[in-house]
Amino acid sequence: MKKIFLLLICFICIRAQAQYADEIQFVSVSYTLMQNILFDKVYKHNHDVLKSRFVKEVKIRDERSTNVSNTSIDKEGRPEKVIEYSYTNSQARMINANYDSKGNLITITDSDVKSKTNSLVNFNFVGNTLIDLDRTVNGERYSSCQIRYDSGDKTKLTGYDATYWEENSIPYYVNFKYDEANRLYDVRVLQDTGAIYSIKYSGDTITYFGEGGSETFIVKDDIITKHKIHSEGLNFTAERTFHYDNNGLIDYVLYEDSKFGKYKYIFEYDYYH
Repeated sequence: MKKIFLLLICFICIRAQAQYADEIQFVSVSYTLMQNILFDKVYKHNHDVLKSRFVKEVKIRDERSTNVSNTSIDKEGRPEKVIEYSYTNSQARMINANYDSKGNLITITDSDVKSKTNSLVNFNFVGNTLIDLDRTVNGERYSSCQIRYDSGDKTKLTGYDATYWEENSIPYYVNFKYDEANRLYDVRVLQDTGAIYSIKYSGDTITYFGEGGSETFIVKDDIITKHKIHSEGLNFTAERTFHYDNNGLIDYVLYEDSKFGKYKYIFEYDYYH
């Protein structure tokens, strides 16, 4: 799990990402399911704002007007395509998302030019309930998981059972635990003494800890205002601060890390007419 967490640190921090695209950036099964639980209201708020403002595309540029990423938004305010650019302004990565008629995210395709990696994640639903997911990488089966829910609350995700895990046909069982306030606080493999992620809450702040690092989000009224990342293994810290305009759209992001300094990323919008 340490390898996954450190890759996540590098993935999020090196460039400013469109917060609007976070929900379709698949990192791992545990991380993605955890994010969906913790930020369900944030994602819905983003959809509502983008839909009400008729946003068609979100473009991020740095202070030198270099392309960072373009995110296409459908008419329901959901991210459907992300193109990320390298420092040489060439296309480095493309992500596509598809939704069913009920609004469920059913596929994510991710093509990374540098690593020559192509992955496909299929999410299978009954109604609006996710029942299983499958992932392939470069055409080869990578993982297959069945989702579990609380017997008394079919909306409360309590874990998943993997019959095929990271290219191995071995059983892998992960439990999601909730506190008395019904907040997710622990994600761990069955019978493991250490958690994959442990989550702490303090006012508007959510922090989760993984092996080798932590992430902290400040969320006010379903709006992320700050995102901090710390990696012990890489001796690396980074922070994104989100600034919004009067329409509730991200205006710019101030980014600072312990190795490369400070940057400002400007958000531009195209609209449906």
